[in-house]
Amino acid sequence: MYVRNVKGQELTFGVSGLLWQQSLVMIDEETESLWSHQLGEAMQGPLQGERLSVIPSLMSDWRAWRESRPHTSLLVMSRTAGGYLSRVHRDPRSLLIGLAEGGEAKAWDLKAVHQLHPINDRFRDTDVVVVYHEPSGTPVIYDRVIDGKALTFETVNGQLTDRESGSIWSELTGEALTLPRKGSKLQLLSGIVSDHHAWHSFHPNTGFIEEVVALNPGDDDIPPEDSDSR
Repeated sequence: MYVRNVKGQELTFGVSGLLWQQSLVMIDEETESLWSHQLGEAMQGPLQGERLSVIPSLMSDWRAWRESRPHTSLLVMSRTAGGYLSRVHRDPRSLLIGLAEGGEAKAWDLKAVHQLHPINDRFRDTDVVVVYHEPSGTPVIYDRVIDGKALTFETVNGQLTDRESGSIWSELTGEALTLPRKGSKLQLLSGIVSDHHAWHSFHPNTGFIEEVVALNPGDDDIPPEDSDSR
């Protein structure tokens, strides 16, 4: 999801009908520049080299979203996809969730996220946690720093819990639901759900997490660094 204002101009985007690296290419009506939807960058045309600002978002189903955010407006399009949830549960290895910024990228295989969430990790200078909401098949990445301290998350009795205080957190909103941290909220990061081929085509030097060792109670370390296997 992107902000569609560039250099003071509001752009109107559509589908160009072209593919780049087997990935959708957008076109803006105002300048007819061609844009990569993976990078949010104009690849050809008068705005070549310009980048759209990213709005953090997540890919979920309507039921889970409505329950967590009941006052949401909904856009239903004629070609709204209905198979996302079934695809994730049928073969989560086909997809990943990744972060990309400043020429660096890191991605987590959805099979690993599904099996081992939460995954406490780090991207660039940010301590992150990758979680998975099982009922809706929703992977999410949060900044896990609250009040200047990085929290360590684990699953306790099926609920997302921080080890430091024992508070329970919502996987879908990042909000603390119980004391002592009730009312605190993790910052949602711009995680992108993608298939493996498309992601690695645009981010070939990605640090890739295919298998991690879950944190055990009493451990103080981040899980092992990136695996080279893809």
